[in-house]
Amino acid sequence: MNPDLTPLTTAIDRVVSALHKGAWDYLATVAIIITLLVLIKYTHETFLLRKAAQRQNEISVMPMLGIVIKPSDRDIVRLHSVGSAPVFNLSIDRQRYEKGELFVQYDDTVMAGGQMTQLKFYLSGREFYNWPRRRRTLRMD
Repeated sequence: MNPDLTPLTTAIDRVVSALHKGAWDYLATVAIIITLLVLIKYTHETFLLRKAAQRQNEISVMPMLGIVIKPSDRDIVRLHSVGSAPVFNLSIDRQRYEKGELFVQYDDTVMAGGQMTQLKFYLSGREFYNWPRRRRTLRMD
């Protein structure tokens, strides 16, 4: 054989032997592909769990308010901070109508969790206590 072709034939022999794979090589390739698919699925599930935990955490610290009406001779209306988080920058806008303006007064713009504050209603500058008995809405027609 030609001595100049010996390195070339050796390289070709190495390539052929590398391409010739046995059953264990195919099995290892299948195992790696299955592992990759399981890893992708696990990553997706972990992402969904993280998003759900983040949403639950945001809801748990979200301030929630409720309105409590205590029926009596003069209906007492209170604002109740139901959530565990404090309420900041509380504001109730004035409502303007053709015949007047409804203004709601309360103690503070900050409420702690579980705190209640009484609301006072003013209609055109005068305090408005008694709500209509049949209907709990104020009409300004």
